[in-house]
Amino acid sequence: MIDRLSFNIITLSEVNFIWILRLHPDEKITINEALPQGFAEEIERNNKGMIAQGWVPQAKILRHRSIGEFLSHCSWGSAVEGMVLGVPIIAMPMVYEQSRNAKVVVDIGMGMDVPRDKTNQRLRGAEVARVIKHVVLQEEGKQIRRKAKEMSERMKKMGDSEMNVVVEKLLQLVQKSE
Repeated sequence: MIDRLSFNIITLSEVNFIWILRLHPDEKITINEALPQGFAEEIERNNKGMIAQGWVPQAKILRHRSIGEFLSHCSWGSAVEGMVLGVPIIAMPMVYEQSRNAKVVVDIGMGMDVPRDKTNQRLRGAEVARVIKHVVLQEEGKQIRRKAKEMSERMKKMGDSEMNVVVEKLLQLVQKSE
């Protein structure tokens, strides 16, 4: 999967990026060994993006004004961080709980799901790139970006107890639609 995603990030999405890559703990390889040969060098040469491994200050990165979207598996913490910080979320859930969280993000209009291949449910790099371009670069993505900012403004005005009520209502909406 890293081969396809990395190729499509650099060639099809037409956006700069920060890619936080977390390899499975059982994998005994470095990032450079996991990526296609020459990929990291090409990124550096073209000043196209940055690849980091392991833990990063996610909220600090998302808070930066140059961040146009957040490609996320949609753990609940990451989804809420994206909402609070007003960053459109491109959802790539990997497990059931994340799928439900991704549905919340999409249903409230501040994100977009990456469609999976209908035959094998795998992510296709070209689809990931298409969704990134849609949200970040295309006119149609303006509504998603606007909704993300609106959600952020609403959530920042709320106290913790009010936010918990909103989160509970969002989860109830998702459960009703399943």
